[in-house]
Amino acid sequence: MLAQQLSPVPPSAPSPVALPDSPRSATPAPQAPEAIAPSPRIQELTAELQKAWETAHAAEQAKGEFLAMMSHELRTPLTCVIGMSATLLRWSFGPLNDRQREYLQSIYDSGEHLLQLIESILDFSQAESGQARLNVRHFSVRRLANYCVQLFQEAAEQAGITLKTVISLTPEEDDFVVDPQRIRQILINLLDNAIKFTNEGGEVTLQVDAQRGGILFQIIDTGIGIDPRQQPLLFQQFQQLEDSHRRRYQGSGLGLALAKHQVDLHRAPSS
Repeated sequence: MLAQQLSPVPPSAPSPVALPDSPRSATPAPQAPEAIAPSPRIQELTAELQKAWETAHAAEQAKGEFLAMMSHELRTPLTCVIGMSATLLRWSFGPLNDRQREYLQSIYDSGEHLLQLIESILDFSQAESGQARLNVRHFSVRRLANYCVQLFQEAAEQAGITLKTVISLTPEEDDFVVDPQRIRQILINLLDNAIKFTNEGGEVTLQVDAQRGGILFQIIDTGIGIDPRQQPLLFQQFQQLEDSHRRRYQGSGLGLALAKHQVDLHRAPSS
């Protein structure tokens, strides 16, 4: 709240008296200082800065459009490759030996991996260009959390990791109003990151609580941890751990950056 303090004039204060002008007491009125025109060098630098900004803005826009176009062009044939390989794995037109099945499974897994990378780049380009929009509606937080965990249940079992949810919400708190699609993307990126860096025999937990009129999501894992020197880079795009870990763990380095973009999108004022 803005407040302005006004001081009343005391009743006993004498009224000002106007005195006649006299030649000896008259003083010349102060003159406004003359505006100083910028030097030609300053004008030249200003024009160069303006031109550089316009060039950078145009390059950023062109980059976003290029990424969106390429992501679409690559995603279409990849979807076909994934679909056809999945069909052959389930309903082949003849018996498959172990090597053929292994090759088909490799095609399917590689296609899925590439599709995830492309979708991450597309989502990131939309977020960077300001094209991302929220679709706010009511949804069940409990149902969404359980759905996200179920998506990774098979991968966690194969890696020997215990994956579970701990949800402490009343029925009233479970009914929440944000963009469920964005929240789903945040949780998927965080869960994928937690499982990726947790060793066999470890545990990953999605904990959900109500806090201060909102919902607190926590991903708790027993993974390898993060070097304190690397923590400032945690939510920057295309950032991963040191070289030894980059060779071991796959990824584009966009997952956590995308999650941060989705959170910031919810924090931005609606127009």
